[in-house]
Amino acid sequence: MRNIVDNIYLSVFKKIIHSAFVWLAGTALVLTIIADAQGQRVIRQIKQQERRQQMLKKIEERQRENLSPAENTSSTSNRNRAARHSLDGISQRGIVTLFSKEERELIIPGFGRAPALLVIFRQLDLTDEQKLNIKALRAKVGTQLVDLRVKTTRSEQQLEETIYGENFDTKKVEEVSSQVASTQGELTKLQAEVESQFRQILTSDQFLVFRFLVGEMLLPQRRMTPAQMRQQQQNQRRIPSPQNQQTPPQ
Repeated sequence: MRNIVDNIYLSVFKKIIHSAFVWLAGTALVLTIIADAQGQRVIRQIKQQERRQQMLKKIEERQRENLSPAENTSSTSNRNRAARHSLDGISQRGIVTLFSKEERELIIPGFGRAPALLVIFRQLDLTDEQKLNIKALRAKVGTQLVDLRVKTTRSEQQLEETIYGENFDTKKVEEVSSQVASTQGELTKLQAEVESQFRQILTSDQFLVFRFLVGEMLLPQRRMTPAQMRQQQQNQRRIPSPQNQQTPPQ
């Protein structure tokens, strides 16, 4: 009788041990899968960061090449280049004077901060034809972007006063909010038209750099995610990117 009981205990003990091993094996498998997934995610993040750093490095190298005098440049040319980039008296003249008169003629008022826009233009190695097209775009836009931004700011302030002021009027709030929406819509439309013109003026490679730098330096709402950057690069590999021959905007 005792042997039977011992056998039963032994059988139960073996089953418990077996179940414990199965549970441990399953837990180890789950932990391995989780660790692998986390590792893959970290690797993807590292690769995305590396791609981002590579692009920034290329831009910096290109900027240094643009600022470095050529080996066969004469001493007079070198002195002229140094003078153009001199920082003496810059606090009195203003940052924008770092750029030449020709460069400043490319500024589109209201399209972000002017110095940042000019830094972006320097990275694009614009052709003479492209510069003419941008000047034509500047003439077409005029001060419309600036005027719309001022109008939008004022209408938003008026809406805030209407809502939080002493003389609250529901109809007035609806009227002013409609004005704000209308003005913001006009501004968004014109901003999109300007960016659309840049896409037609620039080559696909130039526009990729333009879009990236605009998001980083000029318009944060245009900042490209790593997925968008990969998609843009894939599109460029599939489609030839010849120099766009565009006539100046009318």
